[in-house]
Formats: sequence, C-alpha cells, structure tokens
Amino acid sequence: MVICGSLCDEFAISGAERGLTMREQYPNCGASSSARASQMASSLGRLQTIPPVVTQALERLEDPRFSSLDLAKLITADHSVTARVIAMANTAHFEEPSCLGTVGEAIMGLGHRNTQAILCAASAYTVLCRPVTLRGMERNELWTHSMTCAICSRIIAKEFGLCDPDEAYVAGLLHDVGLPALESFVRRKDKILSLIRTADYPPFMAEQMVLGFDHAHLGSIICRNWRLADDLVFAVSAHHEPLTKGRPDVLSAVVNVADSISSSLGIRTFGQEESVSVDVKVVEWLGLEPGEIGKVLPQIRASLAELAEMS
Repeated sequence: MVICGSLCDEFAISGAERGLTMREQYPNCGASSSARASQMASSLGRLQTIPPVVTQALERLEDPRFSSLDLAKLITADHSVTARVIAMANTAHFEEPSCLGTVGEAIMGLGHRNTQAILCAASAYTVLCRPVTLRGMERNELWTHSMTCAICSRIIAKEFGLCDPDEAYVAGLLHDVGLPALESFVRRKDKILSLIRTADYPPFMAEQMVLGFDHAHLGSIICRNWRLADDLVFAVSAHHEPLTKGRPDVLSAVVNVADSISSSLGIRTFGQEESVSVDVKVVEWLGLEPGEIGKVLPQIRASLAELAEMS
C-alpha cells in the first residue's frame, strides 16, 4: 500500500492487500536453519566486541541492589559509550523540551530494561556503520536506517497507544542488527542478490531461500546472546512477518510498519519522499485505518529533519 504525504489519497495494490500472506505469495521460501545461524552468531566475538564497561553494566543491571546512580558512574568511565547512550536517549525523547545531559538522566528516562538494549546498540555502533552490499548500503547508511526506524517506531507506538514507546524505539533501533553479521559471514551474496533483482523476492525471503534463515533470525540470536528481553528478541526475529511468525505480535507489527516507512522515506533523503509504502494487513491488524498512518508522517518528517541536522 502506498500512502501519500497528503493523508493517504492514493494506494497501490500489492499481494498483501489481496489477502495473501508473505508465505502464500512466495511459497518456495526455505525453512529456518537455526543450527547454522546459531553457529554464525557464536562467531561474532571478532565482529561485535562489547566494551568492558558495557559488559560490566549489563551484568550489574541484573543485580537489584545496583542503583541507577551506580550504573551511571560505571558507564561514564567510557567516554565514547557515554556519548552514544546520551545521544540515543535524546533521540528517543526528541519531542520533549528538556535535554538529557547525563547518563543518569538517560537511565531515568529510558528505564533499566531499555538502557540495557541501548548499551548493546551503542556497542554495535561501529558494526552498524559498515557498508552492506546485500542492501546496496554505503557506510553509515544502515545506522541511519536503524535510527530512522527507531524514531518511526516510537512515534507510531506513542501516537496510537500501541505499546511502550521506548521499547518500540529500541526494537526499531536493533531490528537489522543481524545484517552486518550476514554481510560478514555469507559468501553466497550473488545468489541472494540474483533472487532479489531477477525474481523480485523480498530481500529477507531471498536470504531464506539461499541460506535457510534470514538476517532477522540471526539478529534475534544476537539479541538473545546479549540477554535482552524476550519480547525485544521476538520483535527483531518477526519484524518482517509480524502476523505469521509463531504468533501475531504488536511490537513486531509496529516495527514492521516503521521499517516500511523508513525504507520508503529513504536513507539518503531524510524523509523527503512524497509517499510511503506499508503492508495494509499489518496496519489493519493493529486496529488502524490505512489513512491514519498518514497523519503521523509530518511528525516523522520533522523528527528526521532534526536527525539530519545532528548528522
């Protein structure tokens, strides 16, 4: 479905709008190969090294005796991690007039659970900035897309009261964390790209056809290894198939819509496109009218303009 900037006047009919699930549209999609994906994820030590401060912070987050003040003191020992945590927390709360200036304020604003995920995202920053040939992304473009999806997820969750906005922000930020791993370890990129270009397969299904699993599944294993909350892990796993992967899931559906909007708006133009495409079945499952998504586009574009100024 294509939603125009002027509150959804025009639509393009897709297979999803005709009532077909992604599995029905692409019946030859391969089954997940969890063992191979897990083996790949276990090799990520050389790819995604978590700074010692973050490792300690993640361990202390599980200790109820460890206060927010203690956590803030620990994190501020690493200046680069401190800067990223504060920047991400401010981006998550961009619509609020006050600025979060310290790690302590960021933790209070996000809560311990979302702080845990933000710490992991901050650690993955250098990886998410790498080029991704499987998507035609240059350096920093995956990070920009991830931040865009995070912002869109938070706005959609908050404006329509669908789920916790901060949790949606974190899920949007981490939804493609499996892509750099896939890029680094997969040698059969040409076969995946061929399916995308010649057979018109969605990228995640082309990955499944060639590998038996996709970047979303690999990303969920990474998040599970980081010991993130189960609903965040599932949202990363199901963000391309929120209605059909195991069970329908609100957080996954929010990220799915946000991902579609982010991809339509473009990673090089910061939201200047005239229209966006979303899966109408997912939108309606969330209890929304298709036209309602168009109502948040001005807010999304304004926030992306702020992100562009910060970049």
